[in-house]
Amino acid sequence: MSVLKNLKIGAQIALIAGIAIMGFVIVGVMYITSTNTQAGFAETQKSESAGVLYVAEVTKGFLTERRNEKDFFLRMDLKYAERHKAEVANVLPYFEKLKEIHQEPDEQQLVGEMEEIFLAYAAQFNEVVEDWKVIGLTQKEGLYKILNDLGEEVVGDLKPHPELLVVFLEMREHEKSFMLTLSENDRTSLAAFADEFRAALVDEDLSEAEKAEVADDIVQYQKAFEQVASLRAEIAGDQKVLSATFASIIPGLEFFDEKGSADALAATEALEENKASTFSLMATTIGVVTVIVLMLGYVIGRGISKPLAEVAGNMDELAKGNLDEEILNTDYTNEVGTMTKAVEVFKENAIENRRLAAEAEKECVERAERVEQRRIEEVEAEKKAAEAEELQKREMEQERKRVMHEM
Repeated sequence: MSVLKNLKIGAQIALIAGIAIMGFVIVGVMYITSTNTQAGFAETQKSESAGVLYVAEVTKGFLTERRNEKDFFLRMDLKYAERHKAEVANVLPYFEKLKEIHQEPDEQQLVGEMEEIFLAYAAQFNEVVEDWKVIGLTQKEGLYKILNDLGEEVVGDLKPHPELLVVFLEMREHEKSFMLTLSENDRTSLAAFADEFRAALVDEDLSEAEKAEVADDIVQYQKAFEQVASLRAEIAGDQKVLSATFASIIPGLEFFDEKGSADALAATEALEENKASTFSLMATTIGVVTVIVLMLGYVIGRGISKPLAEVAGNMDELAKGNLDEEILNTDYTNEVGTMTKAVEVFKENAIENRRLAAEAEKECVERAERVEQRRIEEVEAEKKAAEAEELQKREMEQERKRVMHEM
């Protein structure tokens, strides 16, 4: 790659490290982002699940109150009213907790309405309890006691007067029937028998003072009965209101239970999906970064090792004296280029040294040839001198012989 030829080896290594670090940073950012997102989903899951539990607690508390309500009506025992009141105190905080979870305005309004209904139910039940306290939780308390005491007193007074006693006993029968059935017919019949009793009392053989006393007892008895009857009728209506109030809060509880369950499930699914997608994305990113780093490492490694091997080959050829070897990769501008240029300089120096050596050898040969030529010339000169000397000696010998002969 031409770009890598111009990058220092350190920069190439830094490039690999930079890509690896960038990959780790990307993975880290994805992890942190995913962790925050998952924390949000987990918080939603936790919150909605808590909301479902709060709804369950409200429902459970309301059902417990209904059970205490029914036990009170069945047994007329104030301990069930106290339990009812205690359960109200236990349930009320859950409405505030539901408001903390369900922040939408319409949901806040619905929780507020449910709380108001719940408080209205509790107040209605307390009113019923107070009414029963007035009536009497037993036959020996409240209006019941007054009614029974008056009835027994009148019966005692009327024993000598069987006709009046029969009429009064009819009134008491309708009293008891009303207490069992709350039938308005019994209430009307008792009033009619009271009128009949007063009419019969006028003709009865009693003193005026006795008649007035009996008449007053009947008035008090009838008044006590009407109070009881009115309160019992009111209580019957209140009991229906209690049932209707309980029924009216159920849809809201079911709504929050279904919504909370659905939101918690959605948060759970979103959390799992986010985990899976994040893992997949992180794995893909790590894989891509790893491949890029490996490929870039291979390319850079080849970009370094191959030229170095070629430089080593060039140096080996130069060491063998092969100065015709082409020096490769001189176009690199990094450390490899520096080495190849150094090898090229070495080659040029070797070539220059070879040229100088050749010239020196040639000069030595020429010098040797000149010395040899001078030696040959000197030998020839010496030979000619010897020949001349020998010739001179022979001429002198001949001259001597000639002179000797002439003598």
